[in-house]
Amino acid sequence: MLEWVKDDSNQQRGEIVLIIDAAPPADNQDDALPDETLRTLKIPASELPTKQAATLAAQLTGANRKILYDVALEMKNS
Repeated sequence: MLEWVKDDSNQQRGEIVLIIDAAPPADNQDDALPDETLRTLKIPASELPTKQAATLAAQLTGANRKILYDVALEMKNS
């Protein structure tokens, strides 16, 4: 790309836009959570709405609330 900009004077005058694709999603996100975090999520997930259970578990463990929410949904659906 550097050579292309050096060789083309029009490219030296303006801005350039790079489009970078996002990383692919992780295959199995609940594997990334420690067992203790999963145990911490399990009790509130059985008693509270999913959003509240995930928020509480995130506050207690410091884990990502979105991941905990997804795992709690899987727990409730299985």
